[in-house]
Amino acid sequence: MHSSDSRKEKEKDNRITKRYIFRRRLCTQNDTNITEEKILELLELLRTGIESGNSKEISEALHQIRGGLACAEHVDTAVSGNIMSLMDFCLEQDELSIKYSAIWILTNIACGDSDYVAMVAARLEKILPILRKDVVDEEVLAQGLWLLANVAGDSPDHRDSVVHHFSFDLLGDFVSQNSSAQVLENAVWLLSNIARQGPRADQQMCQKILDILNKVLDFERCDCKVISEACRALLNVLHNLAEPKTLELATKSRILSRMARHPNLRHCNRSCFGDLVLLVADFLSADNHSCQVFIDQGILNVLSIVMHEEISELYYSACFAIANVFACSSAQIQCAINNNLLTAAIYHLEHGDLKVQREAAIALCSFIGNAHDRQILQAFNKGLVPPMVRMLSNFDASIVYDVLASLVNLLDIAKDLKMEEDFLHEMLDCDIERKLRRLMEHGHEQVSELARSFIHVHLVPRGFTTHPEEAFASEKFAIQQPS
Repeated sequence: MHSSDSRKEKEKDNRITKRYIFRRRLCTQNDTNITEEKILELLELLRTGIESGNSKEISEALHQIRGGLACAEHVDTAVSGNIMSLMDFCLEQDELSIKYSAIWILTNIACGDSDYVAMVAARLEKILPILRKDVVDEEVLAQGLWLLANVAGDSPDHRDSVVHHFSFDLLGDFVSQNSSAQVLENAVWLLSNIARQGPRADQQMCQKILDILNKVLDFERCDCKVISEACRALLNVLHNLAEPKTLELATKSRILSRMARHPNLRHCNRSCFGDLVLLVADFLSADNHSCQVFIDQGILNVLSIVMHEEISELYYSACFAIANVFACSSAQIQCAINNNLLTAAIYHLEHGDLKVQREAAIALCSFIGNAHDRQILQAFNKGLVPPMVRMLSNFDASIVYDVLASLVNLLDIAKDLKMEEDFLHEMLDCDIERKLRRLMEHGHEQVSELARSFIHVHLVPRGFTTHPEEAFASEKFAIQQPS
């Protein structure tokens, strides 16, 4: 399994993590007019209805309590008012609406601290038979999965309790038989929280989770919310389960081909792209062979869409992902070129905001370090040099050094192409000498030394300098190789 860090071959300070933390969610039907005193009144009304056997009164009280428990303080009030014993009664009733409301209420209680979650987990044996019935209402099932996700998201022990009582096979059956968007979303979210809690003793969960995710992704009704949850689930599988061959299993499952297909569907509104691009960047941090497999499954299409449709809020993440491709071999780099990602990186180095420019610069430095000569020539013809030279004015010393070292590499490659003069003239047209002389006074010693070396090795011997008196000193300098 590859590292949870999704930057390929960069120093730790330049990395960003893509790990998703577990989440628990409140049901959001919130009646803002309900006070804590009203909650206690409703509990008394519910208790009276239970004692009298009045189903209508029970249902009405439950419905109002549901509306008031989307607030942590009201949950505290309800628990202190002994709501759990009332829920025990409701879970055993025949009327489906009563059971549904009870599961809804318990879902919100499971958003509290671990003591509250433990109270709900202790009732799984009463809750799960409701979900296991041969014919189960989709709303009840969706709410039950929501509850299980809240319990599983609390701790490894509570996750283990959910897995013990509610098998993966059963969840797979539910997904196969119930294709509503809410069921699919909550099922994937449950899987995400299960994986987030880490490995489970004596049980390999990766393959089971991937199998269910693939079932979910096969549904045409799999909308962007489901795709976003699936992205988070996959990242938790990769980084938290700590099982052997996780990446290999993900590769063989072809799950990314299903993820990459979603943007081409008519109902994709692009709201999942934030999560999808992060997932793509993470998978592209794998070894070159795995990257090629993922590329063959179509994941670069996602990055192409971001650039083509000008989804500007994702330019940074997309350039991050492109940098991971450019850190691969020339074969993977060519795939990126074929998807117009080299053109995109050069464009955003020229026109992006500071954050995007920085990421595009990292991508293109990786490109220069790993591309073969023909690809470098393509980049030169696409306008690589001018924005690279302009990046020498960047305030980030590490970026300036990387760019300057890459320009040195570029001239070495140009020499092999017998185009060194062409590359140098392009750099001079962008006022590189003035920038280099400014960098010679840079506070970063490596930057200043590399700038000085560049001038004396590449400019002075050819007379490309405004300081001809420096010619005698040029022989003292040898160009520094990038680290």
